[in-house]
Amino acid sequence: MKDSLNGNLKNSLERSVKGRSVKGGSVKGRLVKGGSVKGRLVKGARTKRAASAYISWILIMAFVVALSAFMYSFMTDYTKETTKDVKKQVYNTDECRTVSLNIISACISSQLLNITIQNTNYIRIDGLDFRIYDSGRVPVHTNQTNITMNPNRVKPLTLDTGTTSVGFVEVVPRIYKEDLEIICGDRKAQADVTPC
Repeated sequence: MKDSLNGNLKNSLERSVKGRSVKGGSVKGRLVKGGSVKGRLVKGARTKRAASAYISWILIMAFVVALSAFMYSFMTDYTKETTKDVKKQVYNTDECRTVSLNIISACISSQLLNITIQNTNYIRIDGLDFRIYDSGRVPVHTNQTNITMNPNRVKPLTLDTGTTSVGFVEVVPRIYKEDLEIICGDRKAQADVTPC
């Protein structure tokens, strides 16, 4: 059966190209000279496999290029963020050494906290965070302000706390350097709050 199939295929190919000439002889001569029709078909399949090998290499290279572009983007972003964090840590230790606050007085009247603060050092403070606690030192209210204080200045402030049960207050200074906000938590000022 295999021989009859091979023969039928060979005959149909010969009939379809009969009379056409090719360089070096007729198509019929080429078919016979190069081997059986089956051999020619296998060679065509080999070229298809070779093309798929090239396509697979192209796909692999495209995948590698895309992956390297992703990794490059990730690493540059990661490096920028890490550098920013390291700068912030360095500035936090260096710059915050020159920050010093003192609470001169703190009293509460109804829900208003009257507080007088002094910047006792030579660096400008760009913001103040107020942390308000009740008499048991449980946090009640936090207020972040953009109140600035020049060096060696005293500033009286009035803040609405939203509560009358205030017993303790902390003031945390914030400074800015090279577009970085540095919170000097270890340089905070603390005071007990008395009724006015």
